Amino acid sequence: MITATIEFESRDDALTAQTKDKKDFDGQEIEVQVGSGSTVFAANFPSTADERWIRETFGHAGEIIDVRFPSLKYNTHRRFCYIQFNTAQQARKATELDGQLVGSKLKLVAKISDPRQRKDRTGALYEGREIHILNLDWAVTEAELEDIFSKYGKVEKARIPADLSGKSKGFAFVAFSNKDEANAALDMNNTKLKRRIMTVELAKQGPAKRRATTTVRDTSQSVASPSPEVQTTNGDHSTTASPAPSVANGEAKPTSAEIKARTIALLNVPDTVNDARIRAIAEPYGSLVKITLRPDHQGAILEYRDVSDAGKAALGLDGYEITPGRSLGVGDVGQMLKQKAEKKYDKPGSQAGGKTKSLGIPQSSMPVRRPAVLGAKRGGRGGLSSIPRAPAVAAKNKEKEGDDTEMYWNPNTSQEGGAKSNADFKAMFLDKKNDA
Repeated sequence: MITATIEFESRDDALTAQTKDKKDFDGQEIEVQVGSGSTVFAANFPSTADERWIRETFGHAGEIIDVRFPSLKYNTHRRFCYIQFNTAQQARKATELDGQLVGSKLKLVAKISDPRQRKDRTGALYEGREIHILNLDWAVTEAELEDIFSKYGKVEKARIPADLSGKSKGFAFVAFSNKDEANAALDMNNTKLKRRIMTVELAKQGPAKRRATTTVRDTSQSVASPSPEVQTTNGDHSTTASPAPSVANGEAKPTSAEIKARTIALLNVPDTVNDARIRAIAEPYGSLVKITLRPDHQGAILEYRDVSDAGKAALGLDGYEITPGRSLGVGDVGQMLKQKAEKKYDKPGSQAGGKTKSLGIPQSSMPVRRPAVLGAKRGGRGGLSSIPRAPAVAAKNKEKEGDDTEMYWNPNTSQEGGAKSNADFKAMFLDKKNDA
């Protein structure tokens, strides 16, 4: 059985389409159902989860029509997806996984998606009841923070981010039961805890990150393998460049040329793939030093510890199918930075970014060529029967959106922007007749 999902502009349009239920279509009887309530919003799953993991985890509920991950082009920290089921009953069954423990710490979120009931974000950060502690002594534990700040109110959670080795990064977050307690805890600002003077402030939502850099391994304790001299690039391509050689702990740091020689770039990376998934496919080829995700250029930069590992990865990852029907390419950083961000068209007739609205008429992918008008000069305006050119604003929009955007114009719309009715055209015809 073949199943298709069609999204309409409004619910009324969807209900109209439902009248085709049990009707003949190309010699077969079709079944049409309104798909309201058949989409599940899933979040808080492992960072390495891909479409296969989602389908294996939720497949028991019924037929999964589609899995949609968000674009990371403007925020690399997004981690959720939408799961489209065949029926609303199947979607409701999938929500039984809501709250289920995944791994050791993650509680899976699985709820029916309903944009009409979208709520403002909630949580300690958005409610103003979380503090941010900077310049924290590396020896301080989360239990000690809870004990120290409990005098200001009920501490719901204290969190100290750690690096891959498990060591504190030198800052922390403490969430209270209400914002008055959080404001009271600001009294701890500029106080000394063990060997460092803390900075305590209310936590703020940081700007969205358009790239994600994951430092996998510190190379200050190791020396890169020998590599041939490679000329470094300039400008935007200096992403992989490192400082000039220096000595740390008695060992020379790798040069820019050495780092470049053991660095490769992945091309054609979907903007829905995060750095954790890149690491999962890249690490089997050797020890990684750093991963830089660049969804704004459909790519990622991989720095390996050894030149030979980078070579093996280049051979193994070239042509790797990262998502169904999407294969990776391998090149250098310069090639990757020449790639433009993906342009997606979520609805028929819409342009990237949703700036161009559908005109409700079939639109060709090719430029519209108007038939010649009798008596009109080539390239000039014709007589009364000629079709006027599109407004100048269309050309401005084209310049703004880029040369690859094809502009369409509805000839039934006046240059002032108002649509003409049949009565308007009748009045125009009578006016011309009277003039004659």
